[in-house]
Amino acid sequence: MELKPTLVVALGGNALLKRGEPLEADLQRKNIELAAKTIAQLTGAWRVVLVHGNGSTGLACLPCKTAPTKT
Repeated sequence: MELKPTLVVALGGNALLKRGEPLEADLQRKNIELAAKTIAQLTGAWRVVLVHGNGSTGLACLPCKTAPTKT
């Protein structure tokens, strides 16, 4: 049995609210439902892993990842 490739999808931030949208629960539900339907279409070809995404944290960590290392 051949395993499908794994796809990791981080949901949060922009998947919940798009720029300029008001902070409303109904709107967030609508946006996440659209994202979930899109992700569901990928499950035929991929093993999908959903994780929580946090863009602010990712941006804060980026300088550490790209900083030169001592040798």
